[in-house]
Amino acid sequence: MADDIVGLIRALGHDRVDMFGLAVGGIVAQAVAARAPRLIDRLVLANAGPAGGPGISDITRTAITTGLRAVLTLDDPMTPLFFTSTATGRSAARLYLARLKERTTGRDKPVSLGTYRAQLSALRRWGRQAPVEWASGVGQALIVHGDSDRLVPAANATELARLLPGATVTVYPDSGHGAVFQYHREFVAAAREFLRH
Repeated sequence: MADDIVGLIRALGHDRVDMFGLAVGGIVAQAVAARAPRLIDRLVLANAGPAGGPGISDITRTAITTGLRAVLTLDDPMTPLFFTSTATGRSAARLYLARLKERTTGRDKPVSLGTYRAQLSALRRWGRQAPVEWASGVGQALIVHGDSDRLVPAANATELARLLPGATVTVYPDSGHGAVFQYHREFVAAAREFLRH
């Protein structure tokens, strides 16, 4: 995926771009930075972790067990996977799921089981890799994370900040893997400000 992204950016004639990566997208963004670090000017990583980061190799187990538990209790799996079980988290989940239903045309197709399995397998491999120093050449970075992320523990924000000295780090309170969905207004304002400078 990273090779395809690098190829696309170069085919479009760009020398440097700003990049946003959420969760798996944040891992792909890191792989882009490893292949072509001088291609990225500003990097925004949300709820992502570095190779070998704390708890990343457990994502597959956590996603499957939490998702199954949600299905058995007739809950949308995104609720326990992306949000906390507090009143604030449950309210944020309801609002997020309602926002998802607002768009009725041009929606993405559902992810196939094969694609989901491939994603979990790639995440497991990423979590078992040795850490990689990839950030030299990358311009500025903004790292955002939920303080109670079950899939990618918040300690990964600290690990990413170590790789990206000078990065701005924001950890949203009482939020999980869907921190940017829960704090969408704050996140968009912070990201726009970060990208403006």
